[in-house]
Amino acid sequence: MLSEFRVSNFLSFDEEQTFSMEAGKVRNNIDRVYTDAGFKLLKFMAVYGANASGKSNLVEALGFAQSVILRGISNGNNNSYCRVQPDNISKPSHFEFTIK
Repeated sequence: MLSEFRVSNFLSFDEEQTFSMEAGKVRNNIDRVYTDAGFKLLKFMAVYGANASGKSNLVEALGFAQSVILRGISNGNNNSYCRVQPDNISKPSHFEFTIK
């Protein structure tokens, strides 16, 4: 199961951002938490926020990372860096999955 996804220097994500499925202290709705071997993960997650806050870019980042894993990197993907800082063009994008 997906525990965490981290992304940086991709589309609107300049610094590293983390999407975490790890459950905190759960008292209500314990049936919505998967527990195994000392870790607790949420069975589902919702992403919400204001317009232009990065929701679609998070989905794009997940899809891009999945595509790289399944098909490799194609030549046309060199322009998806974060354009907030001019020197990001020379920095690599970072994608990290934590799976438990």
